[in-house]
Amino acid sequence: MKEKAVASAPGKVILFGEHFVVSGYPAIVTAIDMRARAVLTPSHDKFKIKSGQSWAAWNAEGEQIYPPPPQPTPFQPLFNMVLKIMEDHGVSACFNAEILSEIPGAAGLGSSAAVSVSLAKAVAAFNNIDMSLESVIHYSMLAEKEYHGRPSGIDSHITALGGTLVYNGPRKCQQLQLNKHPSIFIAYTGLRRKTSKMVSYVQNFAAEKPDEFGQLSEIYSEIFRRAVNALKSNDLCSLGRLMTINHFLLRCLGLSNEKVERAVEKLLEKGAYGVKITGAGGGGCVIAVGDHELFENVSGFFPGFWKSSTGCKGVDVEA
Repeated sequence: MKEKAVASAPGKVILFGEHFVVSGYPAIVTAIDMRARAVLTPSHDKFKIKSGQSWAAWNAEGEQIYPPPPQPTPFQPLFNMVLKIMEDHGVSACFNAEILSEIPGAAGLGSSAAVSVSLAKAVAAFNNIDMSLESVIHYSMLAEKEYHGRPSGIDSHITALGGTLVYNGPRKCQQLQLNKHPSIFIAYTGLRRKTSKMVSYVQNFAAEKPDEFGQLSEIYSEIFRRAVNALKSNDLCSLGRLMTINHFLLRCLGLSNEKVERAVEKLLEKGAYGVKITGAGGGGCVIAVGDHELFENVSGFFPGFWKSSTGCKGVDVEA
């Protein structure tokens, strides 16, 4: 057991293919330069997980002691993941875990996966466990399933592996080798949404309107093919046009709303090459590509606005 362990993992944006990936189509996802960190220090008699002003605690036997039962805690999926790691590797050392995240929650940027991946890696480092990236992804998915119901696995994979991935399901992903990773602009609409609800909505759409969903999926397949080529050639104009078409498909699936469309229109008005929802939709963030000077006066329109690098490093033990 170490005196301190720190691990970090990046957020993500889905460049192409959210929701279609749940139905078996490939998506393109990239790690961004916002990170979540898990800082672990020893505790004598309890496990504590804290983020901001919120926290929860369990005794050495794994029984919740704060908040007092039967009050639920949003940290329970993370602690269940920790218990499984300790059970599988025969360790039991208590600790305090502080989560320090730069990634907005419920915004389509992979916040929960970055937290679970960084915590899993920090627990491994704290207990001197040699944990493979495949195992880190496995444990993260345990928490993600509790949080989101039926996640595709794309968030856990990209935040663990980093870079830019073509993702077509667990154990079906590969790094997209690019000469240059494009910078993107991320605009937060201010609308929080629940991923599991949006995923269920689209799956119901696909079941109730299979012909329409099939037609949209065929169009998406061609978008995906061209997007890979645009990324490899660093053709931002083509990339932007394809992003906007992908956004139109997501809008057809019912994943946009008036506030999202105002954000898209504002960015296009300011000269973006293309804009789309990223993540589950219904709010969260939209992403854009374009020249930097075209965006100088747009940030005040959004509750949050960032220029981000892509293809960033995956999970990393920092101490």
